[in-house]
Amino acid sequence: MSQGAIKKRCGCRDPKTGKALGAKCPKLKRRGGAWSTDHGTFHYQLELPLATGDIRRILRRGGFATTTDANNDIDQAKALLELAGNDFDAREDVVELLLTCRSGTPLPAAADLAQRLQSGVSVTGGPTMAEYLTDWIVSHKVDDNTRRGYKSHITNYLNPLLGHIKVGELKVRHVRKMFDQLDERNNDILDARASNYREIRDSVRGMRTLSPSTFQRIRATLRAALTVAVSEELATFNAAQRFKLPHEDRPRPRVWTKARIAECQRTGEVPSPVMIWNVEQTAHFLDHIADDPLYALYHLIAMRGLRRGEAVGLRRTDLNLDNHQLTVANQIAQHGWEPVHKKPKSDAGDREVALDTLTVEVLHEHLQRQKQLATLRGFAWHDTGMVFTDTEGRPLHPASVTSQFKKLADAAGLPPIRLHDLRHGAASIAHAAGVDITTISKQLGHSSIQITADTYTEVFAEVDLAAAESTANVVRLRRRSQLGKAA
Repeated sequence: MSQGAIKKRCGCRDPKTGKALGAKCPKLKRRGGAWSTDHGTFHYQLELPLATGDIRRILRRGGFATTTDANNDIDQAKALLELAGNDFDAREDVVELLLTCRSGTPLPAAADLAQRLQSGVSVTGGPTMAEYLTDWIVSHKVDDNTRRGYKSHITNYLNPLLGHIKVGELKVRHVRKMFDQLDERNNDILDARASNYREIRDSVRGMRTLSPSTFQRIRATLRAALTVAVSEELATFNAAQRFKLPHEDRPRPRVWTKARIAECQRTGEVPSPVMIWNVEQTAHFLDHIADDPLYALYHLIAMRGLRRGEAVGLRRTDLNLDNHQLTVANQIAQHGWEPVHKKPKSDAGDREVALDTLTVEVLHEHLQRQKQLATLRGFAWHDTGMVFTDTEGRPLHPASVTSQFKKLADAAGLPPIRLHDLRHGAASIAHAAGVDITTISKQLGHSSIQITADTYTEVFAEVDLAAAESTANVVRLRRRSQLGKAA
């Protein structure tokens, strides 16, 4: 291999012919023959190993401020070639890599290239992230709802900010920079909204800031894609897995107390995104909707903690009312607007739920009314085997169940909660009844007791406080009675 020929060049052109002067420009040297320090840059040519058929290959790079910089780059190129040793295929890969490195961009670090060669990963970096993610989302096997979320992240964030980087060259710093840019976008939107100028406020109308949970989901999409890239030897490590976002504290459920209701009525602000009715409020709601066709569904969520999709997706074959039990083996989820039957979200979600006597009675009555309605409708009835249906026997749309719940809760005059929070309330009811946390965790379909404990710490504490107050009231009444006798 040659030592490399170094020359100085510039971009000047002959004023007469218009041709580039290159290394012949008189401004490149001073009068004494030394190189000019303020005109032109140094370029080099390095003979690379011959291709098959003794075809010459030359590495040409330029833009160096000094000959020292050019020589250092030559030494770096030689060091990269030496990493291949006597492996012909590896040497060809390194030559291809060198020839694709444009002037003005640094050559790869020797340690990075050595790792790629050792692991069998493409030394040229493989496809760009945009190319890879476009192919990955088509072939990756996930349900339609998850795929829709992945596509949104890829289209709106990953491709625009990481798409130009090759998969094998993606580093943690690139991922960090992407999230810094998304954070800056959030700040720009907030600043524009607070502007005194209407045209600036209008420029971000309809634009939403990204929440910490959305940041986590974007990272999860990238992590899933890179996991496959590593397994396919396109990358040596998962940059998204190594990058850590700030820990996001999940909002803790809080109980609607008298003080919180009064403060909400005064300010219009809800104390937490996750609010729960206490036992009396839940009982009031169930009493208020006792004649509603969906009473049994809301009762089941409130008392046994089923998720919306699990309740809507409950089939008659999943009920064993004689043994006071139901099986959560199906749910109806929304893919966009389309309702889709699918298995529970986790192994813990696929579970047996014990039913109290009251709930069994409620379900018996509901099924009896459903049978009467089917007889009344005759041929117009569609027997889909679902426990909860519309007036023609068809499965309920999850969104309609949520919409109806809001109307019923408002009509009952209760403080606002989400339908999912009715499920949270089931945990507090169970705890108030003395059920242990392990049983509550299984009832709700949590993957671990820790999730249950972390989620309901404050709720359980308030239930315990209420129990303590009830006990204290009994003692006060007894004490008053004793004092009365003494008097």
